Amino acid sequence: MGILKKLIGGKKPSARVAVIGLDGAPCSLLETMAANGRMPHLAEILAEGTMRAMDAPLPEISSVSWATFFTGCNPGRHGIFGFSDLRPSSYDVYFPNLGDVRGEAVWDIVGRCGGRSVVLNVPTTYPARPLDGVLCSGFVALDLEKATYPDAAYRWLKGIGYRIDADMRLARKSLPRFLEDLKETLALREKALLHFFDEEDWDLFIGVITATDRLQHFFFEDSLSEDSEYHDDFYEIYRETDRFLGEIHRRVKERNDTTLLLMSDHGFTRLEKQVYLNHWLVEKGYLSFGKKEPESLADISSDSRAFALDPSRIYIHEKGRYPRGSVEPGEPARKLREEIAERLVGLELEGRPVLRRVWRREEIYSGPRASSAPDLVLVSEPGFDLKGALAKGVLADRDIFSGMHTPDDAVFYLRGKPLIKEKPRVMDLSPTILALMGLEVPAEMDGRVLLSEMA
Repeated sequence: MGILKKLIGGKKPSARVAVIGLDGAPCSLLETMAANGRMPHLAEILAEGTMRAMDAPLPEISSVSWATFFTGCNPGRHGIFGFSDLRPSSYDVYFPNLGDVRGEAVWDIVGRCGGRSVVLNVPTTYPARPLDGVLCSGFVALDLEKATYPDAAYRWLKGIGYRIDADMRLARKSLPRFLEDLKETLALREKALLHFFDEEDWDLFIGVITATDRLQHFFFEDSLSEDSEYHDDFYEIYRETDRFLGEIHRRVKERNDTTLLLMSDHGFTRLEKQVYLNHWLVEKGYLSFGKKEPESLADISSDSRAFALDPSRIYIHEKGRYPRGSVEPGEPARKLREEIAERLVGLELEGRPVLRRVWRREEIYSGPRASSAPDLVLVSEPGFDLKGALAKGVLADRDIFSGMHTPDDAVFYLRGKPLIKEKPRVMDLSPTILALMGLEVPAEMDGRVLLSEMA
């Protein structure tokens, strides 16, 4: 606790922190590109600090991970368990946004302590809430005006033609067109990030590059082969990202009161097969529908005992929790959960195990929202992407995607500060940011401060 005694307790920030997020960037890939000369600016940055692989919360999806990042809490406390979820006591799907996140964002804590923040393109922050500073929401934000605070920032962003995200629908029509759109969106993102970095007065700056995630979903396989049509395009995006990191690094070095932190929300790897969990549940007799081709979970039959939501989440169809629930709560539900977990362990494709681990709810979640968590969360072996689609007639296939998320190869980098030996977790970053700024870490945060006592 020595480091905490030295750093917390001040009423106002005593130092500045700049956080740059590279959505989905794998630590292993960044290390390779820094070493082989593809990202020379990153190599300079790494020489001045420490980069480590970091664990993401489960399931390893952006909405869960970014909410975990900015609250410093596990999903059982902040309440976000996926990109989509079901409304309580119903089968109605909704898409959680900032209004569904429980827990105080790190920039709100900074604001309470008299600090000013700039927060740009962080997922799960829509619609924008007022703060002392600037906020422009990231994925999924539907309207730029509602995504931006204050109005002056909205007007500036609108004036440059700013885009909240690349148009991923283009990828199914034309990969070259999608790449151009991705590059244009990245250029506008970097322009906005540097503008607000330079022109705003801030104590905490958080800016996220999304292009890395989008690139890898569609072109990860192309990065592995020099003969691929899009091999050079893949690394061109990272070269441009490296140039941007160089601009941030130069600005940080000009000031002695600013610490640079780099991060990603999860790792990435090559996708071999998409595996459809609801198809498996149907095959094993746990799930059925009232129509041959179900359109949504509203078509679930009353004799169904379990269902899956995207990604990698299995729920027991309990009485009282769902309108047509068939499983008695308590011991019957627990026994069914264990039965499904044991059978899933043996799931194989082409002679290979699909799952690395099956987690029970209470093993990974804690807090007032844990009762809303999935009963089982699955971690796949690399290459198998677990999906919750309802109407698939096969257990596995391959779509347009060539890359998938991983939970254990996210990026954490800190410039100029020694770290504790334990592997960092995404939930540790907000406590660490507050400690770097000389601010008290709230007891409600589940994360730990990553700075060693040698600081």
